[in-house]
Amino acid sequence: MRSELCALSYCMPTCKNCNQPFTIYPEDTELYQRLGVAEPTWCPPCREMRRLIFRNTKTLYPRQCDRCHKNVISVYPVKTEYVVYCPECWYGDAWDGRDYAVDYDWSRTFFDQFGALMKAVPRISSYNRNSVNCDYSNAIVDSKNCYLLFSSRAEDCYFGYKVIDSQDCVDNLGLNNCQLCYQCTDSARCFNVAYSRYALDCRDAVFLFNCSGCHDCFMCANLKNKEYHWLNQPLSKAEYDRRLAEWRAGSYQAVQQFQRQFDELNQTTIRLFSQQKNCTNCSGDNLRDSKNCFHCFDMVGGNGNRYSADSAVNTKDIMDSSVGSLDNELIYEVLSTITGYRVMFGTYCWACNFCQYCDHLLLGGSYCFGCSGIKNGKYAILNKEYEEAEYTRLVQKIIGQMKRDGEWGEFFPVSLSPFAYNESAAQDYFPSTKEAVMTKGWCWQDTLPGVFGQETMSAQNLPDKISAVTADILKETIACLDCGRNYKIIALELTFYQKQNLALPRHCPDCRFGQRLAQRNPHRLWTRQCRCEQAGHQHNGRCSVQCETAYPLESQAIIYCEECYQKEIY
Repeated sequence: MRSELCALSYCMPTCKNCNQPFTIYPEDTELYQRLGVAEPTWCPPCREMRRLIFRNTKTLYPRQCDRCHKNVISVYPVKTEYVVYCPECWYGDAWDGRDYAVDYDWSRTFFDQFGALMKAVPRISSYNRNSVNCDYSNAIVDSKNCYLLFSSRAEDCYFGYKVIDSQDCVDNLGLNNCQLCYQCTDSARCFNVAYSRYALDCRDAVFLFNCSGCHDCFMCANLKNKEYHWLNQPLSKAEYDRRLAEWRAGSYQAVQQFQRQFDELNQTTIRLFSQQKNCTNCSGDNLRDSKNCFHCFDMVGGNGNRYSADSAVNTKDIMDSSVGSLDNELIYEVLSTITGYRVMFGTYCWACNFCQYCDHLLLGGSYCFGCSGIKNGKYAILNKEYEEAEYTRLVQKIIGQMKRDGEWGEFFPVSLSPFAYNESAAQDYFPSTKEAVMTKGWCWQDTLPGVFGQETMSAQNLPDKISAVTADILKETIACLDCGRNYKIIALELTFYQKQNLALPRHCPDCRFGQRLAQRNPHRLWTRQCRCEQAGHQHNGRCSVQCETAYPLESQAIIYCEECYQKEIY
């Protein structure tokens, strides 16, 4: 059946995980052949979900380093099958991944041997490098004074994800080069902006959607280079300041009222079918400065990429890459790969070349196969180094065995993940239930970190205005309005709210992250018809153009094709 469909132009196999048909395009096949791998047996969303099961971004546990025994905050709980070192010990010279090298055992499958190696070699407690006073964060680099910040590079930032080169920002998702921003999503080069999405080069503004070059604007959408606008209408500076007085009072109830108004505005806001800036021949969503990218999301500077998502920056010909891909070329089925060339089937492979089926090569490697935790290895298999000719011979023989066992060309099986499904990033992007996860034979964590029932006050009893809040709030334990989880206000966070005249949050950090993530579209595409019915747009009645969009079919968003959008907005 597959060969007959391929002869027509493309294949439509059935995904082995979700049992739904998916398409393998000729361009996909060309890249598979270039990389020398077989066609995938899982569909693109299931492949992304499988990779994300190997990443725990924000589920943190207190524990001890298994080497120096100091207390650390870790992505691994105390009761884990893995050896866990603090960053200082892991990057130190007191141990060597080569000490755990083993000969290949031809009586066992490759994945069985690799899983045993993963459990033997020390793993890093959190992925923090060159950072100061950021213990309660993960996957950050060159950062200072950050708390519950993830996958970021920032200073004095709290409760954020993918906050890059920013300062004094709280509760954000996908922020670049920003300062004094609060509750913003996918925004860049902004100053003093709050409750906004897709804001670019804006300042002193609140409740923006897809605005650029704007300042002193409140509750506006699709504006460019405007000032003193309220609900998209121009005002005098005096009138604008008068209306803004209620916002400046720092009232939680006022914020809720404004939020409801903004939600109503967004229901009637025209949206381009795909959020793209300076892109050519691309499909996906939230893309910038890219060309010839197919089904990609949250990407900057991509070229010829396919099925890749989440902060892929300056990449070329990458396929099925998730999270933190930077300066990569010709990589396939990887998670968090940086400065790599021809890396396939790997997790956390940084500065690696020609590596396959490797894990935690954080200090580089070349021509490694099935290695874990080895530092700057070369011509290594299961952490044992060989002469080049012997390495090449053994790799080809192992690949032959993997093909016979049905392993070659597939990402690591879920059973090899160190994390339970609900600990991992997969639960954020592909939420599931314990019953559904256990039915597949995957792991579920029943005791996620968190405190319940020890609150000293309910979020409902917090002062309405920030001006009524004193330092005594730092002593209180608050119960989240949604999930009931207990959380506290930290001193630096309180300083930010007071400086920005913002009301205290009524939800815990996890729920706030979920609220921001819900603003993003899924990493999937649907075909929808442009909803434009405007006269003078060179169509009679509704526009007939079909668009590939990340807005789901059930979404009520008003989606326009690019031509209609340009005529209506500009």
